Amino acid sequence: MPLWETRGGVGPLNQGMVIQECKLNETLRQLGCVPFYVDYPHSEKICHFCENCPNVTRVGDNCTNLLQYYNQPCDFINYDMDVEEKLVNIKKKLQSGFMRWQETLYFKEKGYDCSDQKIFSRRCQTINVEVVFDDFEITNITYIPKFESLELFSVIGGYMGMYLGVSIVAFYDFAELTMGAIYSFVKKRRNAKKKLKEQERNALRLINADRRDMFASSIRKRNKIRDIY
Repeated sequence: MPLWETRGGVGPLNQGMVIQECKLNETLRQLGCVPFYVDYPHSEKICHFCENCPNVTRVGDNCTNLLQYYNQPCDFINYDMDVEEKLVNIKKKLQSGFMRWQETLYFKEKGYDCSDQKIFSRRCQTINVEVVFDDFEITNITYIPKFESLELFSVIGGYMGMYLGVSIVAFYDFAELTMGAIYSFVKKRRNAKKKLKEQERNALRLINADRRDMFASSIRKRNKIRDIY
């Protein structure tokens, strides 16, 4: 990571790119150019065919030793694929020394003849890659905010109003039940006190009535005795 930061955030992303960068640097140092088979982004000069030049395929072979120092990245995307080499159309012209006309034959082979000087021809320097997806579904997910800022505040305010309204109604219901219970308790107690007082009054009335009756009967008895004598 420190080396990657010192290079300005530019560098190989996997083990294969590490090897290709090593080959790029080695061939550029030894040959002053870069072979066409080096698969690493660069803007250096491409090596051309030279009989007296060393074998460019041998340069950078030691770069594979770098694999023991570099691991795969922690986060990467892996795709399973099947690589198939496609046959190319080869056109050859046949001309006989005994006849003036010539015939063109078309047939398919796995690749062009890129031996010797032909390797620098246009068709040998160009590749055609066809990518075919087998039942590959592409799903585009577009995120659209459900509420704008004003709508969001209005929704929050609405929910808060509903909550406060329900809370106030519940509070009033609770207060009503509490006050009703207190009122009924006080009323029952008052009625009990009234009943007790009435019972006491009735008892006093009965006692007084009994006393009067007893006093009256005693007076009657006295009067009867006086009449006898």
